[in-house]
Amino acid sequence: MARANRFVYAKDRRRFIVCRTALRNILANYLETNAEDIHFQYGKNGKPCLSVENAPFNIQFNIAHSDDIALLAFSRDHAIGVDIEHIRDLPDMMKMAERVFTAREHEIFCRLPSDTQSNHFFDAWVAKEAVLKATGDGLSLPMDNLELSTVSELMIGQPDWQNAFIHDRRWMIGTFFALPFYTAAFAVEDHPFQARFWQWHPQHKISRSLAFHEVNFSKPSQHPAEASREEISACAE
Repeated sequence: MARANRFVYAKDRRRFIVCRTALRNILANYLETNAEDIHFQYGKNGKPCLSVENAPFNIQFNIAHSDDIALLAFSRDHAIGVDIEHIRDLPDMMKMAERVFTAREHEIFCRLPSDTQSNHFFDAWVAKEAVLKATGDGLSLPMDNLELSTVSELMIGQPDWQNAFIHDRRWMIGTFFALPFYTAAFAVEDHPFQARFWQWHPQHKISRSLAFHEVNFSKPSQHPAEASREEISACAE
C-alpha cells in the first residue's frame, strides 16, 4: 500500500494494487501459504524475486502491464521474463525505432509497408523487453544493442519463435496475442517445457480446469502455431 500511494493518479494506484494482489494470490497457491506471508527481494536492476525464506521452492516470476491489462509469468527453476503492449499509433514511432532496432533490423523495418509497421514495432518491442527482463538487465542494456533474429523474422513473416544467446545463456522467446490489439512475449531459459495460458479470477484457486491453452515445447524449434493466436484471443475475451 505504501508503494501504491506513491503514484500520483488513482488509476495507477488501482492497477498496482490489483496486479500485486493477483501476484500474491497466485504465488500463495503455488507455495501453499498465505499471501501476506510472501516476501520479495530485488535484483540490481529492480527485478523482483522471492525472498530467502521462499527461495527453496525456486519459483521464478515476472510481471508486465499495459493500460488495464496485466500479464504475469511463472516458471519453476528457470528465469523468465514477460512483456505486453497495447498496439497503437505512435506519432514518434520512426524516431523510437532508431532506439529499439539495431542497424540491420532498422533497415528491414523501414522497408515495411507503413500500415504494418505498428504491429511489427510492438512485436519487436515485447520480444526484446521480455528477454531483457528475463536476464535481469532491464533497460540498463539498450535495446538497439540487442539483436534478435526473431525481430527480422517477424518483420518478414517468418515463425514467431526464436532462440537467443545473452550472457552465455540461451533463451527461448515466443510472441503471442494475449487480447485483441495487444501483443505479448515471454522469454525463458532454454529447456523442454510446457506453456499454459490462464485467466486469473480472484475467487478461484489456480487449477488445471482454468487453463485455456497449452503449448508443449520439447524442442527449441517448436513454436505456437498461428491458429493458437485465435484460440488464445477468443478465450481471453
